[in-house]
Amino acid sequence: MPEQTQTQPDSVATEASSLVTQFLTSLQQGKAEEAWDGMLTNSPLRAQTGGVEESKKQAQTQLSSIGAILDFALLASREVAPSLVILKYLVRHEREALTWAFAFYKPKDAWILTGIRWFPSAAYLVP
Repeated sequence: MPEQTQTQPDSVATEASSLVTQFLTSLQQGKAEEAWDGMLTNSPLRAQTGGVEESKKQAQTQLSSIGAILDFALLASREVAPSLVILKYLVRHEREALTWAFAFYKPKDAWILTGIRWFPSAAYLVP
């Protein structure tokens, strides 16, 4: 069966998409620590020594250089399996847009973040 990419989350990805919306809204409101703490709840990424803190610092440095978040929109939603989804968002800032990619895994009854990265949108949008 071919992989499907959607611009609206399907029913499997809706809960994970809600977590991303909360995360990006908190970042938009200047609540970076709250955003990261909420997103990393129960995530195996939290246990990575230094990795999370370094990622948070890198994100804050980049975000401060490109200005406040203006808005964000889902670019793609891909259900890799019923328990694994990938979500990509376009996040518009005052001086540049970024694409954020989130990987979520649902081992039991809740989605947990297993991967996150961001990059200039041109890198994602240009073939």
